[in-house]
Amino acid sequence: MGPACAMAGEHMFRSWWLAAGMAGLIVGACGGGGGSRSYPLDLPDDGYDLEAMQLIDADMPERGLQLLVMDSFDNVEWAQVFSQRRPEIEASQKEIQLGAQGRVRGYLSVFTWDEPVEHLGRVQQIESHSVLYSDEDSASRAMRQSACGLLIGDDKLLDEFSVPVIANEATGFFNEETLDILGKSIDTVVCFRTGRVLHAIVQNGLDGTQDIDVSVALAKRMLVYIDAAFDGEPRPGAEATTAEG
Repeated sequence: MGPACAMAGEHMFRSWWLAAGMAGLIVGACGGGGGSRSYPLDLPDDGYDLEAMQLIDADMPERGLQLLVMDSFDNVEWAQVFSQRRPEIEASQKEIQLGAQGRVRGYLSVFTWDEPVEHLGRVQQIESHSVLYSDEDSASRAMRQSACGLLIGDDKLLDEFSVPVIANEATGFFNEETLDILGKSIDTVVCFRTGRVLHAIVQNGLDGTQDIDVSVALAKRMLVYIDAAFDGEPRPGAEATTAEG
């Protein structure tokens, strides 16, 4: 099997376990506490429109990255996805842990290429996440101690980088995995908090494709949608976050 086919296979596996979910390392926070507006903490759990906060196709940094998955995940479903990613961790065990961390529910959007093999030297996948926690402290702890609630084990070593102030607090890190044939796959993650909702932008590709500026720009674009959702306003018109745009 050639490198292109291997990358396609691993990419499709990555997409499969994300789609299937539908049917401590401490990460330091940079730029914390600098946001100019406050966010409600006392809305009922179903009063947070996490779907309206997600990125859309027009926001993608390269034309051709298209929506693959857009769905909500309660703790049972997210634990199942996590267990598929980390088979050594039982889903029931992870579900208990998520509840103890104060996680209520989350929403995920995944964007990728129709033909990933043709784009090996470019960003392969972008995700936007919004996760509701029981209170503000739980959301803040998840950002620092649980890799922003993503599908990353608490024992995983992460490479932190600085990010500008975004909303209440923000952090950034690289998550590295080694593919069987093609070497390193890097997640470039920018995570930020609005009240008791924790958000993340995850940019994935082979080593060399990571771009902090793109992840930060997407996080800021997502914040526009988040603010509109909190204000009860329609989603603002999307503008492509691209060099061409």
